[in-house]
Order: sequence, then structure tokens, then C-alpha cells
Amino acid sequence: KWIIADDAELTSDIYHQSNATATVRLVALKNVTFSFNYVVSSESRYDRFSASAPNYSPEDISGEKTGSSADISLSEGEELVLMYSKDGSVNNGQDKVVVTLVLGDVNG
Repeated sequence: KWIIADDAELTSDIYHQSNATATVRLVALKNVTFSFNYVVSSESRYDRFSASAPNYSPEDISGEKTGSSADISLSEGEELVLMYSKDGSVNNGQDKVVVTLVLGDVNG
């Protein structure tokens, strides 16, 4: 298991791979509130970054984008899923996503 005690940066590792997906599932060991910042550099409309969690509308981001999520609250045992998928055609941009988790309140 991984324990994130402070802000953490995650980077996809499927540079120039066709039909590939990089997925990370983060499970809350305690009740926690956090947000994340992202930088996506990919083929617009075909390669996608998504983030989903209970009570959080999924993000679906493609192309050259930078942004931040709203606050996300997870109860113990719930998970945040971050996924970057590439199709089988061309490679554009840096073909990656960088996500920085920003921890807020941790309870429990």
C-alpha cells in the first residue's frame, strides 16, 4: 500500500504507446478531503484523462489542458480512480498526464 502524507505528484507512464491505459486507484484509509491539479498533454478528442470518485462528477479531459478539481471527500474505504487512456493512432503533445494531489482535512 502507499500512504500519502503530503501533496503527491503522479505521472502517467505510457509515453508513445498505442492502445494503452495507465490507472491508479487511491483508497482512503481514513475520511479525507482533498483536491488535485492536473496537466494533460495529449491528442485532443482521442486520448483522455479521467478522474472519478463517489459523490464526484467524473472529469473527462483531452488535449492540452491545465486545471484543478473541486474538493473531493472520501469516506474510509472509498476510492478515487485516475485513468489516462491512449488510442492506437498518432502521438501528440507529451502523451502524458501529471496529477498533483493536494490534501485537505484528514479525519479518523
